Amino acid sequence: MPEKKQFEMSRLAFEDTPWYDDLQAENDIVIINGMLVDALKCKGEFEIPDGVDIICSYAFGDFEKGSMVTSIKGAEKIKIFRDCAFVNCKELKEFTIPDTLEVIPYRMFSSCESLEKVVISESVKQIESGAFSWCDSLKELVIPKNVEYFGGLTDSNQGCSTTVIFENPNCFIDGGSINFPSFPYSAVLKGYADSTAYRIARAMELKFEEIYLEGDANADGELSVADLVTITKWLKSDYTYEEKLKSSKAADIDENGSIDVFDLIALRKMLLEN
Repeated sequence: MPEKKQFEMSRLAFEDTPWYDDLQAENDIVIINGMLVDALKCKGEFEIPDGVDIICSYAFGDFEKGSMVTSIKGAEKIKIFRDCAFVNCKELKEFTIPDTLEVIPYRMFSSCESLEKVVISESVKQIESGAFSWCDSLKELVIPKNVEYFGGLTDSNQGCSTTVIFENPNCFIDGGSINFPSFPYSAVLKGYADSTAYRIARAMELKFEEIYLEGDANADGELSVADLVTITKWLKSDYTYEEKLKSSKAADIDENGSIDVFDLIALRKMLLEN
């Protein structure tokens, strides 16, 4: 058999063949060369067996049927999750993305209608489109600062009012197209002022809520001397478009409704303390 990372294997390719029927008869879980190919018959709490480091496409279900797994343990053992790995796991309620993963693949959790919580690790840099499509119980999704690309929820979540929080102000967010938008119109996007999340929300006429770090006047998600320069230039009315104050909420440190020299003093003190 070829080295396992050079090709993709799916349960659907072998289903209903005599060879595959024999494998299923031996065990409810089908594992081939360290790849979990089939866990469709599993229920309740599921622990990934030792020696498995790849979850194949459609291992836990497809768009016609899915496993009754409610939770999954041992995900930290996995190096590769293929597309649609957990599709249609209707009883799966939460999942923590292991720090072995850099990409959450296409439709990884599609149609997991009971999924309420997903914790995305700091190792993840890319989330492909449809990864959370038809996840109608997912009310909040935090996209960490390390994520550079987010493929959207897709319009299949039209009945879902998911709030997506973007901690990276420069995360590339795929907005889809007019006919195939990547977010339902009921979605709420949260992010920094003048961030890509703000621009996508404005372009798609979605509700946007600003998040901010106290003192982060340039809304880059960090507290630094650059924020001190931003407020100084703002007070002097001496700034370019790139240098403009982007978050008045963050700059108004004393919360008196205006940005003044006292905010500048407070920010200087914060920087010295940090």
